[in-house]
This record gives sequence, structure tokens and C-alpha cells, in this order.
Amino acid sequence: MPPARPLTPLALLLALACRPAPSVAPETSPPTAAPAPATTAASGPTEFRFAWQAPCTVETHTTLSGSDESAEYRQLLAVRPGPDAATLVLAGAGFELLRYRGRDPQDPAIRQGVARFLITHSLPVELVIDRVGALVAVLGIDAEALLGVARKLRPLTPEVEDLVRTLFKRQDVQSYFLYLAQREWSAWGSAVHGLRLAPDDEQVIEDVVDLSGVPLPRQVTIRHMGAVAESPGHVRLTLTRVVETSREQVNTGGVLFLLEFGRPPLGERGTHIPMRSVEQIEISTDPQTLRPSRVIYEWSRYTEEERTWSLRIAREFRWPAQCT
Repeated sequence: MPPARPLTPLALLLALACRPAPSVAPETSPPTAAPAPATTAASGPTEFRFAWQAPCTVETHTTLSGSDESAEYRQLLAVRPGPDAATLVLAGAGFELLRYRGRDPQDPAIRQGVARFLITHSLPVELVIDRVGALVAVLGIDAEALLGVARKLRPLTPEVEDLVRTLFKRQDVQSYFLYLAQREWSAWGSAVHGLRLAPDDEQVIEDVVDLSGVPLPRQVTIRHMGAVAESPGHVRLTLTRVVETSREQVNTGGVLFLLEFGRPPLGERGTHIPMRSVEQIEISTDPQTLRPSRVIYEWSRYTEEERTWSLRIAREFRWPAQCT
């Protein structure tokens, strides 16, 4: 199978950017000690600890659906030691497309869409992660990588190529790619590192997202849903993250607001129509390592109470019995 990048919403954003129109590494010496047992009393709190190991390769099976795309694929993700003892790197190690828009990917009628999907997923993106699961860098996202993908999709004029290069020199664009990668990576479970939650506990965190220099309030709700019957030792968590703005801000905020919230409605309904970007995540995970067995990730855009766009990813993780 050809190498492939690990994260799908980021790949979809990169595909949009290509349109010309308006990954805790254990120390090798001395060996890293095994993670301390988490608190697992049936009615007491569970302490969640990020403790991925490297080197390790995990097989994933993903079903993607939504407003723009649908596909089913198998992917290998490789975890390796990072550039220093405090980090690890997550990268794609193999990719096999099983279905595309509900059809066999060998069907000539969908050849162009399959080619676009495969090219987008071949970007050599790598995530650099620290020992508590925080994303510290994204490697492989730059203007030349995007242009290489875009040229395979359609011919580009010199003006378009210059526009892409100029776009990627902007700090707000670089920051948005990092923000998108951070929230997708954290959806796999690293966002709960260090929390102590008992079944039915709920924690609400309020922070601020910077989008094109505009601070937007974000609310994150984390809930412990109890044990997972089909995966002994695992628990189920839900995360809901909501960022809200107004039609007026989207109209004046530029391309990053359009990517986050979609196109604002037309008409004379007023400038303060609320527009929301909502992520709803369900994670089945081992609290001692935060190595997930299943993640369901849904990103939706809303105008007032109407959902205008959505992306849903259901991913199964098949970890080896032991990482070596």
C-alpha cells in the first residue's frame, strides 16, 4: 500500500485550498517505565493518562461520509520516536481505498473522484506530539506540497501558483492549519489527558480560538459515559466543541471564516444571524494509555438552527498486542 497521511478533515481542507477558484516517545536509555495504573473504581473517578509507545504501527478502518464526500478505507499509522526524547511522530504508513461513494474504486465512472481522493490522502503530513499528547508541530504542509497535489488535479496558471505561495506565507493561514490539526488529533483522546472523571461526570471548558486575528469564544463539554461492554477496560467519552460567530463576521472575515463556518446566507435577515462550527466526538479508549479502539468524529456547520454542512468519520483502531 502507498504511504498516506493520517488525518482526514485536514486532507479535505487541503483539497479545498488547492482549488484555483474563489503526529510521548519513551526514552531509549534508560527504558521508559510502564504507565502507572489509572484509578478505575466502578463508581469513582478515572484518571486519564496519555502513554503512547514508539515504535508502533496501528491498523485503522475508516468510514467517511458527509456533504462533500464518502469513502471507506484501511490505513496504517506509524508511531516513531521524534527528533528528541520528549516527542514522538505520527505518520501514515499505508493506505487502501475500499469503497468510494458507495462503489468499487476500480469503477471507471468514478475514476476522477478516486484519483482526487487518493492524491489528497498521499500528502506526506506528519504530526509531532509531546509526552502528554499535545500537538507541537505539523510537518509536510507547505505551498509546494499543495501545488504538487493541485497540478495532478488540473493545470494551474502561474498566477494561481503565486497566489498559493503568497497565501501560505500568511501567519493566519499557517495558524489555522495547526488549529485544525490540533483539534482533530485531540479528538482521538489526548484532550482528556490529566482529567479525573467518574461515570456521568461532565466538565465544561471555555477558551478562545483565534481566527484571522479575531478571538472567538469556544465551549468544550467533556462527559464520561461509563464502561464499554465490548472492550474490557475501556471507557466511552463524549466531547462537544462549539465555536460561534455572526453572519457579519463571516462576511468580513475572509477565507478562513468561510472554511470554518461556510458561506453566510443571502437576503435581508440581519447581520447578527448566528453561525456555528460544532464538533461532536465519541471516543472508546483505554484510560491508562488513551489508545482509542473507536472514534466517531462529526464536524457540522450551522446557520441559526439549520445544519448546512457536515462531515462524519467513524474509525476503528486495531492495536498490536505489544508495541516493539
